[in-house]
Amino acid sequence: MINRRYLHLFNLIIITSLLISCGSNNVKKDDRHDFTIKGKLKNTRADMIKLELLKIDSLKTIDSIKINDNGEFEFNRKLDDAGFYLLKTSKDNFIMLLIEKGEDILVSGDIKQLANDYSVSGSLGSELLFNLNKHLRYNYKKTDSLKLVLDNKYNDPDYYKVKYNVDSVYLSIFNDQKKFVKSFIDKNQNSLASIMALYQVFGRQKILNEKDDFEYFEKLDKSLFVLYPNSDYVKELHNRVTDINKEKEIYIQAEKKLDSGLVAPEISMYNIGGKMTTLSSLRGRVVLVFFWAGWSEPSIKTIQSLKWIYKQYSKKGFEIYGVSLDKHRQTWEDAIRGDKIFWTQVSDLTEWNSPVVKQYCVKSIPYMVLVGKDGKIIKRDITEKELPDYLYNIYKK
Repeated sequence: MINRRYLHLFNLIIITSLLISCGSNNVKKDDRHDFTIKGKLKNTRADMIKLELLKIDSLKTIDSIKINDNGEFEFNRKLDDAGFYLLKTSKDNFIMLLIEKGEDILVSGDIKQLANDYSVSGSLGSELLFNLNKHLRYNYKKTDSLKLVLDNKYNDPDYYKVKYNVDSVYLSIFNDQKKFVKSFIDKNQNSLASIMALYQVFGRQKILNEKDDFEYFEKLDKSLFVLYPNSDYVKELHNRVTDINKEKEIYIQAEKKLDSGLVAPEISMYNIGGKMTTLSSLRGRVVLVFFWAGWSEPSIKTIQSLKWIYKQYSKKGFEIYGVSLDKHRQTWEDAIRGDKIFWTQVSDLTEWNSPVVKQYCVKSIPYMVLVGKDGKIIKRDITEKELPDYLYNIYKK
């Protein structure tokens, strides 16, 4: 499960990415200051500018000063550790900097559209963030034109055909951003800037996710944890990677209990009528343990295939033990009645939080496990196409 601190950091990164869509010479410091930010901005009118620290769970204002008549400002601050900072004139007008000790940072741009029109030097991490977000803005601009195409075709008869083509183009743009992010991380594994790349979003979709791209979370953890062991950002990543690896180990151990020939783990849940119905109560029959949900379209499609199989073999002793991963009872009941399902149905209505999800290593639904008359597993992750052949060989005698 994602903890709240991790989720808050991720939400902050979503906000910065969405705002982007709208719009290294180190000098030794004296004992008073660890870094300096000097700026010169166009179109200023006695504006205030703030420096905020992006923490794991919040934003903290560090300093606030008035820009002078020439558009100039300067921050001189102490620094405990390298970190992400926002240079901000308003809630939706800011740039992100990655600041380390000893940096003299120069910033210039247009105060009216700071995120889209600025330059930065004197800070390698900040320059990397600039390049990372520059490519993101480049791809966002492409999607703006796609939206115009859809808007202009909304009432046309061929709208859905156009939408299909637009979706294909959008996917190619998304994949380009994903390719760029992966390359960015590969080239900058020793920079905290890669953490922002790791959690970058496109629209509201994560570019990299822990399920498909875990190798990038892991490789970044390995490199940064050595270089920045005291960084809260790095600690948060390290804890998340550690938790995922623990979950993987639990999954591996659970999978071993699902090998063919082993007794299927017990399931005890209430059926649709409110009666406790265990899997072991069906001992003596060949049972298909079928994980599904009323909200899952692939599950409903699979049910249509299972109905004729059930009709053909139920009189011979075949039973289906449907385990619903629904959260709402009404959704579960409507699916059963709507599709006229007559086999055994159970659920604890806790969706993916149900203990059986880990117990049976259910990654996605529909998911099926074929169990013999003796309660032992014949085949896990069996498909509806494979099932008829298995049943034929079992009952042909």
